[in-house]
Amino acid sequence: MPIRVFCRLFRRAALAITVMTVFSSIANERVPDVAARVCGAEIIEAVAGELRLPTFDPALSSCRRDPVTSGTSIVAIVSPADDEHFNLDVAIWDVRARKVVAKRRDPAYLVSDASSLRATEVDTARYQLAADVRAFGVRDVHYPYNTHSKWSETRLTMFVRRGEAIDRIFSTQVELLTDGGSSPGCDDATRAVRSAITIAPTGGRGFKDLLVVTHDSVESGVPGKSCKAATIDRQRLKYDGATYGSFSAPGYSRL
Repeated sequence: MPIRVFCRLFRRAALAITVMTVFSSIANERVPDVAARVCGAEIIEAVAGELRLPTFDPALSSCRRDPVTSGTSIVAIVSPADDEHFNLDVAIWDVRARKVVAKRRDPAYLVSDASSLRATEVDTARYQLAADVRAFGVRDVHYPYNTHSKWSETRLTMFVRRGEAIDRIFSTQVELLTDGGSSPGCDDATRAVRSAITIAPTGGRGFKDLLVVTHDSVESGVPGKSCKAATIDRQRLKYDGATYGSFSAPGYSRL
């Protein structure tokens, strides 16, 4: 085998191992002790009452114990704004004092149009942006409206607490599933675009950079069978002093 071909195959293998390591680390961070960290509906109801929300959707709202600050929970409450939009209220709840100690409201922030908003998840992965600053996320999960559509997606919004306020610092898609078309030997395929967010060792303006690794593939209806070679994109995002912005990886924008 020519040395040039061998080097090319080696680089591809190394990249694949890197991507699998990143996605595995994200999965391992989110899976352990999920049942122990998810807080009960009574906290969601208590926060909604203190925020004086006239209506909210318990099925779409979520709550998780803060893994860093003992005795606090992070709560995401969803309430209807209009036919296609939902308000998002994010709060930090002090369990012992039974009160909200930080909050933020984003009116009509969540959109439910191409796919139906079905749930939110509080994400407490290790988004350690600085020695004393750890961000958290809220994922909004969308499913197809009917069985004839494959369009489903998940978005991630990241926040940091600043005293009694909560700042929104980043948003991006982290998963998109849609029709992948049909070809000989690969019927009823699904296009799958998935992103993992990790913290880079570099940084500036007080916060570490974000590393976004996106895996874009076309999967067949047969488990383990791929219809098209996957592409991998890596992007490094820098903090501008206020936000990382709203980011869409190339795989999402090509749809």
